[in-house]
Amino acid sequence: MFTDRTYPEKFGIAGYLTDPEELRALAAFFFWGGWVAGANRPGETYSYTHNWPHDPAAGNTPTTATLIWSFLSIFGLFAATMLVLYVYGQMKDLRGDPFQHAAGATLTTPELERNLEVVRPTQRATYKFFAFAVFVFLVQVLAGVLAAEDFVAGGPGQAIVTLLGVTIPFSVVRAWHTILQIYWFFMCWVGYTIFFLPRLAKVPRGQRALINVLFAICLVVGAGALFGIYFGQMGYLGPTLGYWFGTQGWEFVELGRFWHLLMLAGFLLWIAIIFRGVRSWITRENLWSVPAWLFYGSAIMVLFLFFGLLATARENFAISDYWRWMTVHMWVEVTFEVFTTCIIGYMLVQMGLLSRAMAERVIFLAVMMFLVTAIVGISHNFYWIAKPTGIIALGSVFSTLQVLPLLLITLDAWRMRKEKLRAEQHQRQGRQAFVMQGVWLFILAVNFWNIVGAGVFGSLINLPIINYYEHSTYLTGNHAHAAMFGVKGNIALAGVLFCCQHLFKREVWSEKLVKTAFWSLQLGIVLMMTLDLFPVGLYQLAAVAQHGLWYARTNAFVTDSVWQTLTWLRSIGGAVFLFGGVLPLAWFILSRGRHMHPEGEVEGGEWSVYGSAWAAEERELVETLEPGVAPPGEPEPGK
Repeated sequence: MFTDRTYPEKFGIAGYLTDPEELRALAAFFFWGGWVAGANRPGETYSYTHNWPHDPAAGNTPTTATLIWSFLSIFGLFAATMLVLYVYGQMKDLRGDPFQHAAGATLTTPELERNLEVVRPTQRATYKFFAFAVFVFLVQVLAGVLAAEDFVAGGPGQAIVTLLGVTIPFSVVRAWHTILQIYWFFMCWVGYTIFFLPRLAKVPRGQRALINVLFAICLVVGAGALFGIYFGQMGYLGPTLGYWFGTQGWEFVELGRFWHLLMLAGFLLWIAIIFRGVRSWITRENLWSVPAWLFYGSAIMVLFLFFGLLATARENFAISDYWRWMTVHMWVEVTFEVFTTCIIGYMLVQMGLLSRAMAERVIFLAVMMFLVTAIVGISHNFYWIAKPTGIIALGSVFSTLQVLPLLLITLDAWRMRKEKLRAEQHQRQGRQAFVMQGVWLFILAVNFWNIVGAGVFGSLINLPIINYYEHSTYLTGNHAHAAMFGVKGNIALAGVLFCCQHLFKREVWSEKLVKTAFWSLQLGIVLMMTLDLFPVGLYQLAAVAQHGLWYARTNAFVTDSVWQTLTWLRSIGGAVFLFGGVLPLAWFILSRGRHMHPEGEVEGGEWSVYGSAWAAEERELVETLEPGVAPPGEPEPGK
């Protein structure tokens, strides 16, 4: 394939591999990959990969275990859903409504209602993270446009690049599109978690200097990854410099090793800043308080990013790729859900929708459900990698159960849908001055996409029998787009707008622009999914079932007329997303940086560490939910 130019299926690029050791290693990789997928396990009638990939001509068809556990996982989901709905129905009979804790203002904050003309210095220092994030967001989307155009042999974006005399290979724009997506999410999260801190406790000395150092590190890492990936993949840096400052070559961990280490150092500094801000809350009495959860959620998310350091060029490829995979999947399916729950809980408390006591119970319950279902359910990624049959059993059942905490979130979102009407009524009655309509829309979108993108589309492709045919098709990309931007992108933008609404002067805030951008972003994603990603995924799935995975992955198939037509149709959604959502939102946030409130000391307003106020709130909550029962540590009434 690589050495004989007369071979009918020779590799297209002459001289691509010439080193004899590399050729032997690659041939061995091909051999063992074919062997593990085709050779039967001892005493069994199926291969080590449970007959994956599907290839009727080679005798690879679904196993009995794949069919049975698909059925049992659906049965388990139905049973668990009925149990959850029953418990939820019982809770509706309890006295009180946790979503109407505040009889007064809702969908607003004390700072907005007080019409403060200043912001705390450390809060103003977070604006640069938001400005950097929307710039990276724009670059990431443009890279996605160039990547999509590669399937249709060029388009307006590639024409502009060619006119500029620049060569940008598909591997570069794809790397940009994936890694910059995660990076702009993180820039938003870093910015607004730091913005929240002064509301939780007094700002410690030196906090602003640490914030500025953190931003400098983030800026250097972002620029290093952007240019390093390009120069590294173009071969301008050589093997050693390319590995350290160009690209490591691992999917989703493409940035050079030096930038990778510097990024992790920066994120450790971020966690240290958060800890300094909430240290007074990390006590035995307040171990599960909202501020403590803000620290836990952020810390666990950064902790799991360190798995990427175990993926090295010298380690066995299968082992290194496993750790590379852990960086993304454990982060997405476990730690991020914990972080999202903590952030939404904090914002709901700040906006007057939940009491702190109720928020802590909701966070604790949701986190436990996510950890129990997701840590075991993540086994759905191990179906076809020569694991025991029990992995199919665990992965199929628990991955479908991952929908349950999302179902609870959706039920709560349905109950919260009326909050906007209630807030507007309060505004008309003069009981509050402001309604955060745009931020509220993004929070509701997180709930919607959590159940649709992560729940429905995720569980659909996680069933063993569907995953057997679907794995490595565009249906995975459909789920990824819906879950990544739908959940992670929307919560990132919700937090950014929450902070910017406090940073910007009221007269320059445009609720109309924010809502227009919101609907354009959501409509754009829906159109990209319905016009291309979902139908082309079904088209590819049918090809796998009829001919085998090899056929559905051939260049002739992924560049045929059907594929190209659907890819062009995706540009409709892409145009709505870019021109109606990304560009206006980026312009809004970048242009309003000149109209921020000046720095100043805000008297009071910090949350008090739970003491007498916590006891009073606990007493009120327990009395509401369980009349006649005393809070822990207090005598029962009448004794």
